[in-house]
Amino acid sequence: MEVRKRLLLMHGHLLKQALRSLPLSLPPSPLLLCNHLLHLLSAGPEPQSALALLAFMRAKPVGLDRFSFPPLLRAMARAGLSGRAAHGLAAKLGFESDGFVQTGLVRVYSAAGVVDDARRVFDRMPCRDAVAWAVMIDGYNAWGRHSDALSLFRAMATSPSSPAPSIPILAAALTAVAHSPDFPVAAAAALPHLSSVAPLPSHPILLAAATAAISAAGRAAAPDTASAVFALFPSPDPPAVTAMVTALSLSGRHRHALALFSSIPFPDAPAVLAAVSAAAALGAAAPAKHLATIISPAANSPAVANCLVTMHAKCGSLAAADAAFRRIPPPQRSVVSWTALIHAYSLHGAAARALHAFEAMQAAAVAPNAVTFLGLLTACARAGLVQEGRRVFSAMTAVHRIQPEEAHYGAMVDLLGRVGLVDEARDLIQGMPGRPGAAVWGALLGACKQHLAVDLGEMAAGRIFDLEPAHAGAHVMLANLYVRAGLPEKAAGVRRRMRAKGVVKERGRSWAEVNGEVNEFGAGDEVDPEVWARLEEVARRVETEGGYVADGGCVLVELEGEDEEKRGALLGHGEKVALAFCLVRGGEGHVRIINNLRVCDDCHAFMAAFSKVFERDVMLRDRARFHHFSKGSCSCNGFW
Repeated sequence: MEVRKRLLLMHGHLLKQALRSLPLSLPPSPLLLCNHLLHLLSAGPEPQSALALLAFMRAKPVGLDRFSFPPLLRAMARAGLSGRAAHGLAAKLGFESDGFVQTGLVRVYSAAGVVDDARRVFDRMPCRDAVAWAVMIDGYNAWGRHSDALSLFRAMATSPSSPAPSIPILAAALTAVAHSPDFPVAAAAALPHLSSVAPLPSHPILLAAATAAISAAGRAAAPDTASAVFALFPSPDPPAVTAMVTALSLSGRHRHALALFSSIPFPDAPAVLAAVSAAAALGAAAPAKHLATIISPAANSPAVANCLVTMHAKCGSLAAADAAFRRIPPPQRSVVSWTALIHAYSLHGAAARALHAFEAMQAAAVAPNAVTFLGLLTACARAGLVQEGRRVFSAMTAVHRIQPEEAHYGAMVDLLGRVGLVDEARDLIQGMPGRPGAAVWGALLGACKQHLAVDLGEMAAGRIFDLEPAHAGAHVMLANLYVRAGLPEKAAGVRRRMRAKGVVKERGRSWAEVNGEVNEFGAGDEVDPEVWARLEEVARRVETEGGYVADGGCVLVELEGEDEEKRGALLGHGEKVALAFCLVRGGEGHVRIINNLRVCDDCHAFMAAFSKVFERDVMLRDRARFHHFSKGSCSCNGFW
């Protein structure tokens, strides 16, 4: 009874609304009044109530006309009903060919999931307005048929008889692009038509769809597509700008991401997170310091604070990373906070501090996770702390009930291999619960290269080639192993197989930060004559005064066996060119270099000798860790 009473009260309220909305010059006929009630009910909180009114209209001599069906079908769509009975009734009464009724049928069939039935009704429409196109495209999107949605959008955009695309149509097209499983194809299909009607209005539903598409472009590492979507709007809103900053950062265009971030007058936490991630990936000190000073209290959330720890560590300042962690109130120091600090210490080779942080984390009653243990094991590997690493690895399962994953096994193999325990490392791999991946075998192969374990290295390389026949890193390490073991014929055979299979070593690239600007250098790039002359001068001095000898084993290509040619090839490595550039353009002070690959033995020896001869410190970040060179020594102590 209570429900019936509430319905009567609601219907009474709706009836008053309907009466007030009727034109004063017309008498309130029953059909006109009922159609108004259908419209109100279809938009109300209980759209199924429209069906009760339909039953009343059919039972009483009220009847229905073409205006009765659109709100009725809308109500059925919102209530999740199929609409077939209404379709039959419309056909029986002769309203099936009415455009508004047909649009309603497309809507109700789409909402019910029978999208092919909706399309059949749509295809029979003699005249389709923008609403009908939008409803049909949205129907495809709602059920994951994004390629069909884009095909229909293209058909509309290329048909001269179709209406101009409305805001809902444009939003539906962008939604289809954002959620398409084949993002590049979807973007290529839609963007030309979207660009043809640009600039697009800054309507909320359009901007929301565009933000989703920009985010999808970022995940697909398609920065040009993200930029094309972003350029559709003369006035993008803050979420769209944040998505664009993130997309640029995910795609490796970190400087562009930071430049765009600097245009945001009041960045919120998501924008700050995106910018901090970009600065961390870039590894440059100047942007990191600037970001740390401009973050407002409103944007300085725990997530941002955690990212600041990582950013400062990756940008070379362990002290700043420590300070960022200490600024987090102790009650807010989560497992993410502690893990970020442990990984920061690991990145700089400060294994003892990483282990101490882990003890403090346990004292604070914060439970570690798998990522925490990966940071600890990596720290031990980078410092050669075998016993500590074994204890950490054992505690994962025995104390914390965390099962090691492949990355943890890889870190343990790396640790054992670095100190020459290659047989134990092999046994650990063979005892893994699952099939070891290429990364684990690669750690063993790297250890075999370091300790000249040829037979075991060949076995490890073979396992990698079984998994990834075109693995460039494994080919390079195996060739270097042969060179160091005095087996040049086998090394040449590896190089021939690489050429035959089209395997290409990843090109080394280095970046040097000078006067707040980041400059890029690649092996084989043309070098400024002044920079090259300075590099030659440095090379002569580190050879004569620092005891540096070029390591021909680090040259992968065959150079007729000429030592001078090998010396020239080694001198052209990006790290060395970046060093000379810093000397020419940067004046006195700290030298900061970033490398996309692990630093080779030759460049490592060169930097150590430079720091001794020239009495200048060098900080070099490679793919694995930081190297701080000072007075002829490196912070890695030979473990990298």
